Amino acid sequence: MTVVNVLLYTSLLSTIPQILDRNDKLKTTRDESESDILYSTHEETFDYIVVGGGSAGSVLVNRLSSDNRNNVLLLERGGDPDPIQQTPFHVPLQITPVTDYGYYTVPQKNSFHSVGNKYHVLRGRGLGGSGNLNYMIYQRGAANAYDEWAELTGDQIWSWKSVLTYFKKGEAYNGIHQPMDKLFHSSKGEILVSTPNFKPSAKYFFEACREQGVNVEDLNTGIHNAPVFDSVELKTKNGKRWGPYQAFLKHILTRSNLQIYRYAQVVKVDFDECKRAKGVTYLRHGVLRTVYARKEVILSAGAIDTPKILMLSGIGPATHLESLNITVIKDLPVGQNHQDHVATTVDKFVFEKTHIAFDPARDLKVSSFWEYKTRGTGILSVPGSLFATGYYSTSLNPEPDIPDIQYFLLGTYTFGNPLALPVASPVKQLKHMSEQSDSNSVVVTLTRPETMNGEIKLKSSNPADPPLIDPKFFSDTSDMPRLIEGLKYTIGLYQNSSIYKNLGSQLVLTVPDMCKEHEYQSDAFWNCYIRFYTGTVWHPVGSCRMGKPEDSRSVVDSNLRVIGIKDLRVVDGSIMPKIVNCNTQAPIYMIADVAAKLILKSAAK
Repeated sequence: MTVVNVLLYTSLLSTIPQILDRNDKLKTTRDESESDILYSTHEETFDYIVVGGGSAGSVLVNRLSSDNRNNVLLLERGGDPDPIQQTPFHVPLQITPVTDYGYYTVPQKNSFHSVGNKYHVLRGRGLGGSGNLNYMIYQRGAANAYDEWAELTGDQIWSWKSVLTYFKKGEAYNGIHQPMDKLFHSSKGEILVSTPNFKPSAKYFFEACREQGVNVEDLNTGIHNAPVFDSVELKTKNGKRWGPYQAFLKHILTRSNLQIYRYAQVVKVDFDECKRAKGVTYLRHGVLRTVYARKEVILSAGAIDTPKILMLSGIGPATHLESLNITVIKDLPVGQNHQDHVATTVDKFVFEKTHIAFDPARDLKVSSFWEYKTRGTGILSVPGSLFATGYYSTSLNPEPDIPDIQYFLLGTYTFGNPLALPVASPVKQLKHMSEQSDSNSVVVTLTRPETMNGEIKLKSSNPADPPLIDPKFFSDTSDMPRLIEGLKYTIGLYQNSSIYKNLGSQLVLTVPDMCKEHEYQSDAFWNCYIRFYTGTVWHPVGSCRMGKPEDSRSVVDSNLRVIGIKDLRVVDGSIMPKIVNCNTQAPIYMIADVAAKLILKSAAK
């Protein structure tokens, strides 16, 4: 490891103290402004009020304000995205108190033993929301997952045939699959999708796949001939993050019919005597204000904060609200049906031969920075050396046509439990460099968990308190065997391949002390390993479930209208009745485009 390499990597790490110092100043200012809240009597009225400027909210305000007859207000709790978030390479280091709200789950009984049985729930702060912090992966999932939505809601607008139109509407495809198949892709949308040129280890992995008869093909056609893999496709432009802010907001900030209030924390939705959402109350710069909606209020604060706002407003489980002395407006199962993708890491496959993977101590050079600055390519254009993703359907999968395992392949070694602790200290990062060798890591994700009884609750009636988040991972006993099978499959891909045997590949695990009593690599061992090294890829959904109005599990109908309430919709990942089997941002973009059409159609009547 050369001194130059260390200095280069340290220069990236050195931005962390600066960010934390900025956060201290921000926190001080925020605390001082809220210590003595003022109440404003000034009234404003807009046609549409959108709460939350993340992936869904950004699409919504873009579409609704495209008609200059609509007067639109966007209320965003944070500010503008931080410039540091544009560089994909150091995504894990971008998750700081300035960029994230710092939510944690309640203690978990069956998971996350490596981090005190609770984990960090990533929620992005600022315009772009969690789309400023994710790994930028563009995936749509299996077609049948959407057909299941259509069946559950009784509305074909959510079928694959229908939603494919909206996926294509938003997409500007410039990926590896050329010429582009126009049946599944489009080049005219706002979401730029491309394949990075830096793909450490990809050549060997795909050779190993083909050797074992594993499909390598486009994963965004809705058809998953599992097992199947492909090069990772990212939402980037010239090697920089192309998130919700860049795609849908930045170029429309000057629209005269669009107002964006940053640093505005919504306290509650306000209703009239007919249970119509007439506006919202929000706190901004220490002043509590109420703003009114002529047409609709739309909550797009995400699967954690949208149910929080609804419950603070009196919409939620009556017993829970009454226990907090909140007046019940409508008894609905808000916060129930919370789902996420639980995961673990196979860490690591070490190669005897060198220059097979990415070694930052060896490969991060001055030329790497110059390449990224001048061409937007190379290692800095890729999040965490991610080079491939893919799907597998386990033998226990109750829906074999919707693969229940997704893989993320990294061309380097991770350490500790990166899925639960996204920000490691600079000291650990530098120590990691000194221990590095050519290796791969694989994140194994259960994408269709049977555990669907997670929940979001209020800690109190104080809007400043974070919600209580309880995913209840592995409370359904069928989930663990499927994740174990998925883990074993990826180990087999490496160990059964002549390609990897020739590279001298070996599985090297950091075995927790609590698992050493079990036979190495037995099911009991893997059960213990996964409960210790539990992770998530931060895909919370489902807490405001979409369904038929007569279904007692539903919070919104198929038009995303809150049941029993007038002029109030929910438009974000919380409406998913069942989680998709892939990364959730592209589906959330799609949901917002469908919603925009529904809203504008309703207004035209």
